[in-house]
Amino acid sequence: REVFGPVLIQVYGTTETGVLTMLAPHDHDRAHTRTTVGRPLDPDALSIRHPDTGTPLPTGETGEICAIPRWPIAGYWHDPHATTALRRHGWTRTGDLGYLDTHGYLHLAGRLADMMKVKGIRIHPETIEKALAQAPGVSQAAVFGVEDTDRVEHIHAAVVAKPDTVLDLARLRRHIADTLSDNHVPTTIDIRAELPV
Repeated sequence: REVFGPVLIQVYGTTETGVLTMLAPHDHDRAHTRTTVGRPLDPDALSIRHPDTGTPLPTGETGEICAIPRWPIAGYWHDPHATTALRRHGWTRTGDLGYLDTHGYLHLAGRLADMMKVKGIRIHPETIEKALAQAPGVSQAAVFGVEDTDRVEHIHAAVVAKPDTVLDLARLRRHIADTLSDNHVPTTIDIRAELPV
């Protein structure tokens, strides 16, 4: 603050919902809150819901961020399908993933459209990327879903080793299984000199 002046207020919202949360200037001073997008302006108008069923999820569980906007939009221009998909059970769907912590702060976790559905379970690639990046010897990781000829989605990963490191694929798979679950283990892990752009 001494160098750059006052800290700005950070807000989160969408075009369809307007502003939903605010991270106040004093929240930037605390390590556990500065990585969030703040607290809901109206806690009763924001809900974390299961992406498939629309049922509310408990504190700490990641799901789709849904809201009851103060000024709901009428719909999307000439797109009745998107307008219908926008709302469920009276809530407007943002398409964003996140969770509320025990202090009421909203943490963003990605986009619903980026999720993979593997063995009937929704898996976010970023979760696996973070776990791979924490594995010994890994410098970078990218995870993505690829459908086979039967339209079944499989997890694939590309990793870059730290200099002078030889990666063991079995250890990487075990690290993912131990850190996350067996369902998060990529079908293939490709070791590369650099990640494709």
